[in-house]
Amino acid sequence: MSNERRLRPSDARVRQRHPPISGMLRGLVHDGVIMDTGLKSVHVDPRDVRESCRLISDKALAIGGGVLEAVLMAITSSATP
Repeated sequence: MSNERRLRPSDARVRQRHPPISGMLRGLVHDGVIMDTGLKSVHVDPRDVRESCRLISDKALAIGGGVLEAVLMAITSSATP
């Protein structure tokens, strides 16, 4: 566990930040989640397309695919004598 201060989104000391670009917010965190100070919890999607908020981004899909491949390789290699 890090020594950084941990905050809840509802904490009055949380600083509001105004992004330098406009767009749709993605990745909002619900109230009660404890986060490390400085953790990026929101992404501003500059495309400003409402439908894109319900889709998985190309980057997230690529990362998820890589993780799945690594897990499957680990399972396969541990199953072989």
